[in-house]
Amino acid sequence: MLRDTVSDVCAWATRDTDRYVLRERLIAENPELADRAARKHRRLVEPVGELLRQQGASAETAALAPQVALACYQAGHQVAGGDPAALWPSVSAAFDQLGVVSGQT
Repeated sequence: MLRDTVSDVCAWATRDTDRYVLRERLIAENPELADRAARKHRRLVEPVGELLRQQGASAETAALAPQVALACYQAGHQVAGGDPAALWPSVSAAFDQLGVVSGQT
């Protein structure tokens, strides 16, 4: 579920590639904007966790899953390096690495 949601977020963010590139450049060049963007991303974690709880997820899952999804987005975003075409593939690859990181593959 969260992987699909993050995919939708990536699609929305990159729908206008010129705007995406400009936004990324501005954020990279302005520490205040970078801090604001990071705070906005972190603020999404709590409502997603609450939604998961409402859908019957355990407290542990509701606490961990949104944090993991955000980490995958952030890692993929970093790897994509401002390339809108690379954002979702990089984020998806981060999700794929979860099994490797946890020793499940």
